[in-house]
Amino acid sequence: MKTTSNVSSERTMPGITLFVHRYDPNNLYHAQLDWWNVYQMMQQVGLEDPAAANQKYRIIFLDKHGRKTMYDQVWKDLFGAANIIFWRNQLRQVTSFEHAYFVPPSYSNPIAANVHHSLQPYCPQPGQMQEFVNFALQRYKLQNTKQLLGRVVILRHPAKSSDDPWEALRGELMMHRGSFLSSVQVVDANPLSFREQLELIREAHVMIVDHGVEMSQLIWMHEEDGAEEESASDVAAAIPSHLVELSPTSHTTAQDVYQDLLAWKPHVQHHWLPILSDPSGLTLDKVDEVTSLVTKLVETDAERGVWKKMGAKSLQ
Repeated sequence: MKTTSNVSSERTMPGITLFVHRYDPNNLYHAQLDWWNVYQMMQQVGLEDPAAANQKYRIIFLDKHGRKTMYDQVWKDLFGAANIIFWRNQLRQVTSFEHAYFVPPSYSNPIAANVHHSLQPYCPQPGQMQEFVNFALQRYKLQNTKQLLGRVVILRHPAKSSDDPWEALRGELMMHRGSFLSSVQVVDANPLSFREQLELIREAHVMIVDHGVEMSQLIWMHEEDGAEEESASDVAAAIPSHLVELSPTSHTTAQDVYQDLLAWKPHVQHHWLPILSDPSGLTLDKVDEVTSLVTKLVETDAERGVWKKMGAKSLQ
């Protein structure tokens, strides 16, 4: 038994310990803020490569949420299953720690500055965001996933609406499939593994999202100016990523928290459509409006890419 000051401990855990208090582990937005904070803390304490086997560290959850939360597997994938400890379930002894650090809570995160109003204004650092994104992509072996010109991904929240409007939107967009609009996929995010979600989002040229927590997926969208053709044609475009937000008509401005995230992803162009009058989400009468915007975005980007390629060839 070791004694420090007047406190006796039955064991000492060597290496680095990070204490985390999760705000809402079943909410993607809050979970991503926690992952960001842990990653940044690791950089500060010299854990540049969390996957390295020779680095002794652990993450201890201090909250009462316990096991079997929605994103437990993502924590394990990102930071190592053997390194995750639940205080209430696994630490029965009085324990001391060689090096202990408390990770800031999620809302003290600079990418959530508008939520925690007491924070001082913070200048977004897209490079810092990209380092975090690259870390996650490498952990899932998705760092070489290419953005595909004309790939439209519709992230539907299954609790908000029936299949009909979303499938109608897919059908309308597929009618425009041709020279540039290559594929349209409607997916429910929840049944997919996090790796499957990342891969879909990284490939997307345009992502359509009902207003809500799935908007936070925008941080994973492709940030480079280049995209590859999904079809067999020989057109390579320099394009941005597009996020189309379908928002309730009652919202007079775009949601602050997602504006914060967008400031860290300058290559993602946000298109805010306050067209949802039904609490359940997208309705059939709004499908044409969304279709018109998306097809215009894809065609404009593709034409610009063709022009750039033709100009490059003329210089050779």
